[in-house]
Amino acid sequence: MPKTLKRKDLSGDGRRGNSPKKRRLGPEKKPDARFAKAGTKRKRREEESRMSPKKVKLEPASDPHRRLKRSDIRTRRLLGEGSYGRALRCRIRSKRVWIDGVLKVLKDNGLAQRQAFFREAECLEKLAGIKGVPVLYGRRDTKSDVAIAMSYNGGYNLSQFMRKYADDVQRIFGVLAKVTEILGGIHRKGLGHNDLHAGNVMIEESVCPEDPVATIIDFGFCLLFGTRLFPRPVKNFEGYHYDPVLSKDCRRTSPKTDIFSFGKLLEKIPGFGENQVLKNLVSRSLSKDTKERPSLEELSRTLRMLQNGQEVEKTSNRFVQFICNLWYKVVDCYYGL
Repeated sequence: MPKTLKRKDLSGDGRRGNSPKKRRLGPEKKPDARFAKAGTKRKRREEESRMSPKKVKLEPASDPHRRLKRSDIRTRRLLGEGSYGRALRCRIRSKRVWIDGVLKVLKDNGLAQRQAFFREAECLEKLAGIKGVPVLYGRRDTKSDVAIAMSYNGGYNLSQFMRKYADDVQRIFGVLAKVTEILGGIHRKGLGHNDLHAGNVMIEESVCPEDPVATIIDFGFCLLFGTRLFPRPVKNFEGYHYDPVLSKDCRRTSPKTDIFSFGKLLEKIPGFGENQVLKNLVSRSLSKDTKERPSLEELSRTLRMLQNGQEVEKTSNRFVQFICNLWYKVVDCYYGL
């Protein structure tokens, strides 16, 4: 019989078998400096977060020329629907932060509707920085989707606010005085809202119930002073579109157009007929003669006096009232009213 070959002892401890060979250990490699720095930064950040209070995420700056992608928007629910589009509650991505916003989506993708839709984006871009006006975050313009994104102003509208505080009329006077201040900022830019009603005024009082925040929304009919309001469609080689210059037989916008709409808001104040000062103010605001309508300064001053419970002096500030009426007469003559 052939002699059996003995297996060599490959292990160092005298055991037999096919034990693996030991690897030769080379010099220890130092960890990469990049990962070491990242680790120290992470530890430092964790220590600072434990020691310091939580940081509040601030709202990012607006970028009206930003082109939004589908991945930048997460829609949640329907807020409302108008003649041109639908308003959706959404989340908008801004760098690494998701913020609350409103996405206004066009319903009918026609040329006239596109012009009216993007007019709102242009007006919001011009009104940037005015307190009480939504902030424009970006827009989306493709063949299939047309939308604009703006800041979300929660709360409820002015009609709901009036029903809630029907017994506290002074609070309503204070909110309406803030609305006049917002309209004054819009008018100083040479623009008119032209669609002011109780549904387009949002009130937010979750932050400070004693001092609620008022915001005017829906700038779809916002136009420059002197342009024709609600123009007729004009047909050209591209189809029907709205041209505020070529359309005829339409009244022109002016600062007094919003004052007429504001008089409609004053009519909804609970028990406005019992207050003679407020009743005279409403009758002057709804006058067909634009020269008799009061100015925004007079409206704001009267509402603040009513809020504080003071008696409105009939003969006070006659010089200021004369200058304001003279200024509106000059504006009306300039724009051909």
